[in-house]
Amino acid sequence: MKKIFLIVAIIIMAIFTGCSNTISNASSEDEMTGRLGNNSVEESVMNETKPVNEDRSSIYEWGDGKILIKLDKLYLLDIKTQKILSEEPLKGLNYIEWYYTTNDGYCLIDTYIIENDGIIDDIIYNAYFYNKDLEQIKEMNLNELLDSDDILAIAISKSGNKIAYTTFDGLFVYDMLKQTKQSILNLNSENFEINKGFNVITNIAFFNQDKKIAFIGYNDKTTFGTINIDGSELVDHKATLPRLEHMDVSDTYLSFSEGLYPRGHGVPAGEVILINNATNQMLKHTLQDKNEGSNVFLSEEGKYFATSIQKGSNEIIIRIYDSQTGELIREIKRDFAGKPVEKYRRTYIKLFDSINTFIAVSTFFDGHEPMVVIDEF
Repeated sequence: MKKIFLIVAIIIMAIFTGCSNTISNASSEDEMTGRLGNNSVEESVMNETKPVNEDRSSIYEWGDGKILIKLDKLYLLDIKTQKILSEEPLKGLNYIEWYYTTNDGYCLIDTYIIENDGIIDDIIYNAYFYNKDLEQIKEMNLNELLDSDDILAIAISKSGNKIAYTTFDGLFVYDMLKQTKQSILNLNSENFEINKGFNVITNIAFFNQDKKIAFIGYNDKTTFGTINIDGSELVDHKATLPRLEHMDVSDTYLSFSEGLYPRGHGVPAGEVILINNATNQMLKHTLQDKNEGSNVFLSEEGKYFATSIQKGSNEIIIRIYDSQTGELIREIKRDFAGKPVEKYRRTYIKLFDSINTFIAVSTFFDGHEPMVVIDEF
């Protein structure tokens, strides 16, 4: 039972610090355009959505200048035309979820707890795969597929064919085409020298065309790094940021940043760490404000990163930086447009290098409509 509670705690830490019915056929673009008229994405999303109350809204890369945004529904948006292409209901989830975009669509992984008389008996992981038309194409129970009941973190490859996951025993990769499981990093004590003393890995993500995995873990202190999916070339770095908890990946750069600082529990470093994947050069950039570091978003290709911060009682500031130099590229200020500042939750940002455009969605508690900004940089 103690082990189950520890798994729950680690999952919550990974989700809130760092990555409905079955979805039906999507409406056609003509139907959506006709229904929305000439409204922009900002107007359409703000007028037609009501955000969920949990801290689970986010933005996901879809490719070809499109994104999947999760609010009260799933919305497929075209950034270039600023149109909503389709929308679908969310699944009725009762615990925690992860979303992953793949070459063929996206994958949703949800988790839920089985209780018996108020006591946690088990945690179940299910995966749902969808095509680019938002139609579900397969569903699977990951506990059965991976033959594991102590999963701590999961990542789906861009190809959609591999699943990386961690347990208390190590880091593994399951190949769905070959139906084989490979141990990438064994965390048992007899492998202390090989695994460099790691006792748990809580954040993982595929990058470099699914050939490598980035991670955040713990040995004697918080550590981050990379490893090839065949288990070779383990590179680890001791965290110099006091509360390093977040990770974002692209094929060009990786970013590592801090979590939120509870009041009275230290001062943020106001820095972000980036690793150049081609050269393995590690960069540390100082941000304009110390509190920016808990809200860092890497761009689609990794050339830029963005931050957001609430400033005072009447505005949100979005800043866009160059990943290599750390130079501030642009600063955008947005007021709360009459929404109660005490209900503000978080701003999610997605940047598109190829068209120098970003979308930012600011969410609020208690049913207040989101604020959406689409702009160039």
